[in-house]
Amino acid sequence: MIYFAKQLVGIKYVHHSLDKTSKEHLVVNTRGYDCTTLVETVLALSHCAQQGKYSFNDFCTILQSIRYIDGDISYTARKHYFTTWMEENVRQQIVEKVLPTQPGILYTSVKRTNLNYMTTHVSAYTQLKNNPKLVSAIRQTEKKYSGLDIRYIPKAKLNNSADNPTLKEWIKDGDIICIVTNKNGLDVSHLAIASWWKDGLHLLHASSIYKKVVEDSTLIYDYMKKHPSQIGIYNLRMSDKN
Repeated sequence: MIYFAKQLVGIKYVHHSLDKTSKEHLVVNTRGYDCTTLVETVLALSHCAQQGKYSFNDFCTILQSIRYIDGDISYTARKHYFTTWMEENVRQQIVEKVLPTQPGILYTSVKRTNLNYMTTHVSAYTQLKNNPKLVSAIRQTEKKYSGLDIRYIPKAKLNNSADNPTLKEWIKDGDIICIVTNKNGLDVSHLAIASWWKDGLHLLHASSIYKKVVEDSTLIYDYMKKHPSQIGIYNLRMSDKN
């Protein structure tokens, strides 16, 4: 994961890269990424390497499984909310949750999902605005993945990460960092790849601030301090079962 993520550093940031056309299709854009498409691309490349599958068709097949529920290429089957993305990709053994049996001193906070942002902000989504019939299907997905308790590490516990051996034990280079938000109707607001430096934990991500994929020189704690709505993180790891 960390190897492939580093190969993509410097590629420009592109917002809403999956929504450029009215007809849903599998978008493969190697010229620009947002935070989610970067993670999906890195994950697909990593699974290709793990399985010894090196053709473009192999990559597309894995990417399709990562991005869409049961591989169904449709707007309503796209894993828009990260809770949907996580639960479905865990079910498919594409990623694994990283949680100790006993939460201990790290994963001490819990957020109960209450997903409704898309259906309460229809005008912000071109497909929903132009196709009102899609809204009810999205609402069903929101209901299905609401009410789940997501355990996470609160932001304050990420300070002085270089001197926190427990943090290093549970977060590894290449893990998917999921930044939890307190914004109404949302669960996760940003994704990144974990990158440990000598001074602590950093994010390798598609940054809307830098307008490109960067291995951010700012420590994760300092990065999150600048974003009051970001309240903590949890991490996923690429599964070795595929």
